Amino acid sequence: MLNTYSGVSIGKVGGLAKHLCGCAYYSDISYVLLLNKNITMAYPVSLKAKMLRDFKEWVKIMETRLSSLFGYLSYTFLMLKKKGLAIFVFLIPLTILSFWPVGCECETVDRIVAIVNDDIITLSELNEAVELYLKQRPESYASVQGNEEILFKIRNEILNRLIDQKLAQQEVDKKGIKIQDDEVDSAIERIKNEYFLTDEEFKKILERSGIPFKEYREQTRKQLLRMKLINLEVKSKIVITEQEIRDYYEKHQDEYEGNTRYHLLGILFKVQLDNKSIEEENAIYGKVEKILQELKAGASFEDVIQRYSNGKIPIHGGDLGFFTLQELTPELKKVVQVMKEGEISPVLKTSQGYQVVKLQKVVATPERSLDDVRMQIHEKLFHLRKSINSRRNSVFKMHHT
Repeated sequence: MLNTYSGVSIGKVGGLAKHLCGCAYYSDISYVLLLNKNITMAYPVSLKAKMLRDFKEWVKIMETRLSSLFGYLSYTFLMLKKKGLAIFVFLIPLTILSFWPVGCECETVDRIVAIVNDDIITLSELNEAVELYLKQRPESYASVQGNEEILFKIRNEILNRLIDQKLAQQEVDKKGIKIQDDEVDSAIERIKNEYFLTDEEFKKILERSGIPFKEYREQTRKQLLRMKLINLEVKSKIVITEQEIRDYYEKHQDEYEGNTRYHLLGILFKVQLDNKSIEEENAIYGKVEKILQELKAGASFEDVIQRYSNGKIPIHGGDLGFFTLQELTPELKKVVQVMKEGEISPVLKTSQGYQVVKLQKVVATPERSLDDVRMQIHEKLFHLRKSINSRRNSVFKMHHT
């Protein structure tokens, strides 16, 4: 009978091993040592080399130590055999590891939570990864406060990710795959362009997420390495012809003909004007005009919305995002297309009430030739073909299992 390990079912851990072996860029035999969930231990880093030199001897050492310390040990081996080398993943239960007494650490200053071939994952590494995960997800951070069960699940999920990353990095090192600085720069530039962000805006978003720019660059580099690794293995099986690239370009001309996008801030004073008398309408217009003058005098849209949100006239708005002229209403299009950056519109009468907009920024995307986008189209077709192949394989497996 297989036990539950560290809050993760054996089936899930087995699935992880199967996933690792199923990928062409991972080795094809996995040994996963599964300890009973009630057993918790920490051992000196100095034992690591000895463990890796002689696996059988190491198992005997650990059996002896655990028997004397806890009086009970249950373990089982999962072996998934194909051709190739061996991946050895040793996972230490996390249940009490965070609270392991300092005096039990001997000469080590950290604890190991997993050994992945010749690499280790330490408790401090895991803690940093969990902390970063929670920083980027404020809603998750709030939910784990005082809830050990949720935190435990998150820690196990992050540990699985770290193991995946270690295995991928080992294969990257073995194949000598490199990512140049300009490739990282281009990837970050593509993200900024996609969301129409300046360098300053981009860095502010990272800052609010608690990620230093240097760390974000390193994360991007690692992602590019893993993508290149996967593509190396798969690309040899997927061929995209020049004719396919040309056909795609012709069918998607609207994507490459270039356009101009307008970044708008706006305030909508929501009121039904059709049932108001002229006097009432003029009174409402006067209030809106007064707010417009405040905006022109330098008040921010956020401040104005906050100050007047509890008034008699419902106010909505803020950062509206980027729009092409074709996406705007006829009334708004007529005004926006003649505005300059930083300019605020007059009060506009709409079917929903009165509206004021500010043209924050204009971003023009030039027309791109086939030569400009050839590699981009190649990547799109490649990933599309890969996705189709993956779905076909999944359907095939479902009908043959």
